[in-house]
Amino acid sequence: MTGDEILLTDEPRPGIVRLTLNRPERLNALTPVLLDRLAEELDRLEHESSARVVVLTGSGRGFCAGFDLDEMAATWTQGLPDLLASQEGWVAAVERMVGLTMPVIAAVDGPAVGAGMSLAMAADLRVATPRARFGAAFVRVGLSGADLGLS
Repeated sequence: MTGDEILLTDEPRPGIVRLTLNRPERLNALTPVLLDRLAEELDRLEHESSARVVVLTGSGRGFCAGFDLDEMAATWTQGLPDLLASQEGWVAAVERMVGLTMPVIAAVDGPAVGAGMSLAMAADLRVATPRARFGAAFVRVGLSGADLGLS
């Protein structure tokens, strides 16, 4: 999928921009391309948009299952310095979301795990359905901050 296909942008009503993580076959698990695309879109909304609010959601039956470990397998074998440098780039999307001058609402349906929970936590407000589930992933294997900087 291209960057435009993995992050859908629409305006259901004037002033409301919805960003939809669009990898439903992988429960919207994050890839470097998706995180870059999210950061780019948040930058665009901040500087070129008349949006008053941003709604972040996921397509299908999940909000976001965290990092797609299959897609990121090469990154995990780079060694600690390169891994940390990569994560700094991935955290840019979260930093941009936190820094937006407009409110961000995470609309969570289904799992928000690991980095997906970090995205939800970075929003100003979280709205969850009864099917929503939140969980830190890497802390279970003794790594703190590995879920997109969540600690």
